[in-house]
Amino acid sequence: PESETISLTGGYIEITKGTRAPYEDGYGNSHTSVGANLSAPGGEIRIVSVASAGEVEIGSEFQVSKGCNIKISDNAIVNVSGNRGGSVFIRGGQFKMADSKVTSYTRGDQDGGVIDIRADHSDVQNSEIVGDTEGIGKGSDIVLKSADTLRISNTFAYAGSLGQEDGGDAGKIKIEADRITLTDGAFVSTNTCQCSNFFSAC
Repeated sequence: PESETISLTGGYIEITKGTRAPYEDGYGNSHTSVGANLSAPGGEIRIVSVASAGEVEIGSEFQVSKGCNIKISDNAIVNVSGNRGGSVFIRGGQFKMADSKVTSYTRGDQDGGVIDIRADHSDVQNSEIVGDTEGIGKGSDIVLKSADTLRISNTFAYAGSLGQEDGGDAGKIKIEADRITLTDGAFVSTNTCQCSNFFSAC
């Protein structure tokens, strides 16, 4: 069912290798995941790593007072795509993402949510963070915020609209850190494209 919530709260959290499992991407195509697959279509996924109990503060900013480590790797997929692209909230001290995907595709008429990743230090490599819309609803926003360092390497971060003339607006991207490094072909973009193929026509 759509619009459900998955919450993972603990100390060290690792989302990595798993068994083969079918999943559907934001464009309705079927694939087989070879990594862990965490999915809440049109809903919300919260991944919160805290150093000790009682340190999660739920509010408009969804903060933790002292975070621990989170690792998403080895073709893992965190997916909230649906009629309305859902929301992903990740909070921790050290956040590392490698060879994996976080996706929130909007396929219908409802506005997308947000992919919101906040940590003290973040390192994102060879991955995809996508908040596209191909419906008439607005695409999901992307927020990448680190208190200290944020490194993005060979990663595709895109909040775009791939609809036709009546397609929804693209989401927004906000990147904030004391030190930001983009290397090895890192691609960060938000774009409204009234075409069938973003890469060939826009």
